[in-house]
Amino acid sequence: MRCTPVWLRPQVLTVAAERPRTERLEAGTTEPGHGYTAILAAVGEAAERFLDRHRPWQAAMPDVLAALGHATGASRAWLFEVQRREADEAWVTQRFHWSGPGLRSLDGEPALAELPMVAAGLGRWVPVLDRGEPVYGRRRSLPVAEQPHLQADGVLSLAVLPIMVDGRWWGMLALDDRAHERTWAAEEIDGLQSAARIIAAAIRADRADATRDATRSLLQRRLQALSTVAESLTVDRPIDDTMDAICRIVSGATRAEVVSIVVGDPDTGELQLSGAYGLSEGYRRALLACWEAGAVSPQRERMERRETQWVPDAPRQTLDDPAYAPLHPHLRQVRWQGLLVLPLDSLGRHIGAVSVAYLPGIEPDEAERAFLEAVAAQAAAAVENARVFARMQHAAALDERQRIARELHDSVSQALYGITLGARTARTLAEREPAKVVEPLDYVLDLAEAGLAEMRALIFELRPEALEREGLTAALERQARVLRTRHGVEVDMEAGTEPAIDLPVKEVLYRVAQEALHNIVKHAGAQTVRVRLGSNETELSLEITDDGVGFDPVRSYPGHMGLQSMRERVEGVAGTFTVSSTTGHGTRILARVPTG
Repeated sequence: MRCTPVWLRPQVLTVAAERPRTERLEAGTTEPGHGYTAILAAVGEAAERFLDRHRPWQAAMPDVLAALGHATGASRAWLFEVQRREADEAWVTQRFHWSGPGLRSLDGEPALAELPMVAAGLGRWVPVLDRGEPVYGRRRSLPVAEQPHLQADGVLSLAVLPIMVDGRWWGMLALDDRAHERTWAAEEIDGLQSAARIIAAAIRADRADATRDATRSLLQRRLQALSTVAESLTVDRPIDDTMDAICRIVSGATRAEVVSIVVGDPDTGELQLSGAYGLSEGYRRALLACWEAGAVSPQRERMERRETQWVPDAPRQTLDDPAYAPLHPHLRQVRWQGLLVLPLDSLGRHIGAVSVAYLPGIEPDEAERAFLEAVAAQAAAAVENARVFARMQHAAALDERQRIARELHDSVSQALYGITLGARTARTLAEREPAKVVEPLDYVLDLAEAGLAEMRALIFELRPEALEREGLTAALERQARVLRTRHGVEVDMEAGTEPAIDLPVKEVLYRVAQEALHNIVKHAGAQTVRVRLGSNETELSLEITDDGVGFDPVRSYPGHMGLQSMRERVEGVAGTFTVSSTTGHGTRILARVPTG
């Protein structure tokens, strides 16, 4: 094992003895005036180079070492970075090196990568440099134990200045003289210490820039995350999918290891795992099994406190609970330790909690907590919106059932009643006047056909998936048949080739046609209706016109939401909806939806 540093090992000097030494101090002398002035000039040059923030400090370092080497008349100049691996051990690595004329460069020398100072015989230097104090002098004035190593490397004198960054020993600036002995003057050491402080300031500024860039990048990611969360809060999306998406987004914008969201059931109050990211499937199953067996979730108590809480050792607390025994094997394998719990509050009620787990030694700072609280607020809004949407869907389904019940009563029930009367009349005539039985039988047949068409249309409404099987054209023809047979309205149906479009888009156009034809029967008093379904490369259009009484489309009609409902349906699939009508001159409705 090579423990002796390269800069302490002998080298062959080819022209060192013959080169000019005009700037170098003679052996055993100090002459601080000349050396100190030159060093100060080099320090000023270093400061100017480091002030150029368009270049990293590392790019200026070779020129800085060269300037200091020339100013001091040194043979070599070095910059080392130190790593503290143990309390009494320091490992140094050469980052930059300058060699005077006639000396080969030692850049990239393997022996100077992760060099243990104690093993290299330099253990005495560690506490001195760690205190921010320099080590310097002639070789023969240093401790006897260090002299053999310096002599083997041909070093006659040296100066080592610590580089302190934010109060910690970052590394050292080192210069040695291999041609003459010299006594380093206090003024020279002061000047070199100034150079070390300039280097430290450059490193500190670079760190600050890196921290600032990282902070800016993190802020941008969090702003984007909040925007993405907001975009994912669509009411027609399953709430568990929304919560999973929120957990995934939070994980990418924080230092979290695991993110989960539990939501209380609105009826029973029991907590359910609504979303998670970073939890294994086995962990999820075991957790749900514990809850189903009656284990009380720690999140419930934390949630009800209505404040964000930091639990520094969450796995241990759950491992102490025998009710969570099925989860214990999984908990022993997790890497996370600290847990941040944020309550989900909506309209003054506790509806759940967001749990964010971190690796040991990591705790969310104030900015990260603020971000997570903003996400929790959005998650709470998503849960509340989903519940409101579910209630609206239930109410809409109830309204639809009631409407169909009314349709059954107003159409099919009346048709069946008419059929009954017609059949009785036909039976009476068959016994008394057989020649007149044809008329009531025709009446019965007409009513039966109308009732059958009406019933099929109602069944179709109850099972809209038939749209995908039979197509939109067939569904519209079915509605047209009802108008002809039940209401005596002449319907002109024109449909081209039906393009392949998604079922939700077909259903939108079908519902628009259904509402439009219903309005024509109920309000327009029309004799003729024209239904046209057309398409081109980019869109599918539905046009319905009638010759009824018309209306003023600009006016407001309280209690009548048909037109607004049609418009919202079409715009919901990125389509356009227009209505043209004039009192006494009928109405035209046009809906266009994209096919791509």
